[in-house]
Amino acid sequence: MNNSIKAAAKTMAAVIAAGAMAVAPVAGTINFGAMNVMAATQATVSIGGLNAGDSVTLYKIVETSTDDSNQWNGWKTVDNAKSKVSIEQSGKNLKVDVGGLMGLINAGSITATGNATSVTESEFTSGNLDPGVYVAVITPGTTSNGTEQLRIYNPVFLSVSYDGTNATVGSITDIKEAKFETNKITNTDTTTALSDKAYAKSSTTSLEKTIVNKDEDGVTDTTQNGVKAEDLQKGDTSDFKITTTFPDYRGFTNLTDITFKIDDNQDAQFGKPTNIQVFLGDSTTALTSGFSIKYGSFTDNNYSGTLDKSAPDTDDDEDFTITFDTATLLANPATAVTITYSSVLVNPTVYNGTNDNNVKLTYTNSNQATPTVNTKTDKTTDYSFKINVKKVDSTDETKVLQGAEFKIERQTLTNDKLVAYTPNDGDHVAFANATAKTDNTGLVSFSGLDEGYYKISETKAPDKDAAGNSVSYSQNTEAFYIHVKPTWDGNHASITGYTIEYVTDDGKTTKTQSSGHLDRAENEGEYTLTVKDTPVNGLPSTGARSALILTIAGIAVMVTVMAASRRRKISE
Repeated sequence: MNNSIKAAAKTMAAVIAAGAMAVAPVAGTINFGAMNVMAATQATVSIGGLNAGDSVTLYKIVETSTDDSNQWNGWKTVDNAKSKVSIEQSGKNLKVDVGGLMGLINAGSITATGNATSVTESEFTSGNLDPGVYVAVITPGTTSNGTEQLRIYNPVFLSVSYDGTNATVGSITDIKEAKFETNKITNTDTTTALSDKAYAKSSTTSLEKTIVNKDEDGVTDTTQNGVKAEDLQKGDTSDFKITTTFPDYRGFTNLTDITFKIDDNQDAQFGKPTNIQVFLGDSTTALTSGFSIKYGSFTDNNYSGTLDKSAPDTDDDEDFTITFDTATLLANPATAVTITYSSVLVNPTVYNGTNDNNVKLTYTNSNQATPTVNTKTDKTTDYSFKINVKKVDSTDETKVLQGAEFKIERQTLTNDKLVAYTPNDGDHVAFANATAKTDNTGLVSFSGLDEGYYKISETKAPDKDAAGNSVSYSQNTEAFYIHVKPTWDGNHASITGYTIEYVTDDGKTTKTQSSGHLDRAENEGEYTLTVKDTPVNGLPSTGARSALILTIAGIAVMVTVMAASRRRKISE
């Protein structure tokens, strides 16, 4: 080839990123524009928009075609890609069945141009690329703590092309460098300016669980809507919200193995979830299809808003799993998903109890012949509190008493006065009239309290001592008002501690109570209200004998008087 032709040849290397990847055999089209002359050189291409730790593997699907004289005469598809890639030489169009092509790559039918390259920063760069079209397959890496990133990458198409004016340019070894030009390649969706860098298209998914909490009046508290933790009283209903995002699975080939499911695992102290609803995007209409729901040992493929009541009750009835079908995932790429439900705190049994409600997302995160899956977890925490009441002898507090009955009632502060709480919309019903008796240690416990005011009163005096002997005590008629006060961290994600304080009937804090006192066990963190009763003493034995003597003497006097009176009547 003469030097004038060589000098006339212009070179360029172009990189384009594929748009939305079709999952059905719908061809994507790339127009090569004025790529008339090919000559050998090697180019450098880059892909931005990556994360450190990602890895990139290149697969060549189109290469140059030469004649017997080693002169370029067009493009040709790499042999093993021919069933999914076609070239229209006249229109310079490349048509690709993206899903089918990825199937060949995943099956190992198309050989990689080299080993996977790990990305150290946010960009992948590869040099020494011959003219042709490449597919970059990106595998998400790991973050610094070893957790796999919640990112799904679509394939990226790269083109290294050369633009000249003479189709007879010499051998493919003549041109030594490439430079990038603009506005030479278009696809079916948009005109893409050529540059030295492509940007990876990816979709990320996330997972978060929050509590849509209520205040004491059963009204949604908008100032704390969507917190990670809340305090609950036994019998209260907690409203939960789970949010996540579907990945963009278009372009994936092994669709039968795509997984996207939510496992919600409540603490066993909660009851069966109710009113489970699934929403896509900004829709306010709940889905009634596109997923199955499993709770306990029962699976409902036609869930319509309520769990099937015929399902057997099991220990894990409070847990459920929602699995989305492939059609729903493909029809809603990169779409937000919201799951809401309610559940009742049935029986918190531990003091300062933390009731964790865990959620786990399991999802396919790689487009491979055998897809890999990743998981992400989150949780919310509900706290409840406990107070002990201890009954003792007022003359000797080491003497504990059993059989004393106590009642706890929730209070509300209205016009600077504590009054009995009136339940609203089922809120705080459980402690409207809760009673219990002291045992042989003199103790009775009320657990499942949340933040707020309570009134504790003795409704029946004790009738036995610790050994079980019958005793007689006067009933303590004093009302004990307490205030349960948790301390929250700044984000309302957990409590850092709590106190229980005496208050007067106007809600003001006081440190003493006339016939009781509050103790806190430092080791266990429990609060105990000690209430004293006064023994009822019987008359002494000497007094009993004197009373008997006086009674007999009185009777004798009465008899004598009656006899004398009778004699007088007879004599008259």
